[in-house]
Amino acid sequence: MAAQLNLAAFALLVAFCGAAHAQTTYPTNEMMQAAFNAPDRDAGARFRDTTRETRQVMQLSHVKPGDRVLDIGASGGYMTMLFSTLAGETGHVDAHNSPNWIAQLPGTSPENLRQHIHRKNVGYVTTEFDAIPGADNSYDVMIMAQVYHDTVLYPINRPQMDANFFRLLKPGGRLVISDHAAEEGHGAYDAGRFHRIEKATVIAEVTAAGFVVEASDDIDMPDNRKLSVFNPAVRGKTDRFVIAFRKPEKKAQPPHPGK
Repeated sequence: MAAQLNLAAFALLVAFCGAAHAQTTYPTNEMMQAAFNAPDRDAGARFRDTTRETRQVMQLSHVKPGDRVLDIGASGGYMTMLFSTLAGETGHVDAHNSPNWIAQLPGTSPENLRQHIHRKNVGYVTTEFDAIPGADNSYDVMIMAQVYHDTVLYPINRPQMDANFFRLLKPGGRLVISDHAAEEGHGAYDAGRFHRIEKATVIAEVTAAGFVVEASDDIDMPDNRKLSVFNPAVRGKTDRFVIAFRKPEKKAQPPHPGK
C-alpha cells in the first residue's frame, strides 16, 4: 500500500513538472518571426534587423499578447512596429519622442509617423524624457533601445526620469534598456562624443529608482569602444548591452496584530 502511494505521489510530481515545463515563454519564436516578417515593414527596418540587438530586447521583455508597451525614444518607430505585432490586437504600444528630437528630426513627429505606421494599436506621446505622463502602473513593458545615453546630452533630470519610469510600470513589469557600451570606468562621459554609456552606470542609476536587475545580455564585437558609434569602422558592430530591469511586486502586508 505504501509503495502504491509513493508511486501515485511520484506520478503527480511528474505531471506537475511536465505542466510547468510546458508553460509558454513569451514572446515565442513564432511571435518574433511574425514581427520581423510583417509585410508593412520597409527595407530600411529590415536592414536594421541585421545590425541591432533587437531579438535580445524582445526576449528579455517577456512581452505577450494584450500587453501595454511604452517605446521610450521611439525615433522613427523601428521598435514600435515590432512590439505592436508582439502585443497584438488586444495590446497597445505608445511611441514616445521628445520635443528636442522632433525639432531636429521632423520625421519623428506623430504626424509623420502616422504616414507609415498604419497600426490601430499604436499611440503617440510627445514630451521630455523625464516628464512622460500617465497613471501609475500604466505599462506592462517599457523599452529604451540605444537611447539612454542620449538623455545625458539634454537638460534632463535622470533620477526623476527613472523614478517616473518606475511609477508608470506595473509591479512585476519590465524595463528593457539596450545601448552602446563605453569603456569601463568612463560612466556617462562618452555619451556626447561617442554616443556610448557604461553598463554599470545604467544599472546604478536605474536600480536607485527601485528597479532590480532580472537579466542581461552582452553583445561582444571587435570594438575598442574608442570610436563614435557612427564611425564607419564600427557602425553596426559596436559592443552593446541589454538589461532587463523588473519593478518588484508589492509585498503582502502582514496581518494586523490581534486579527
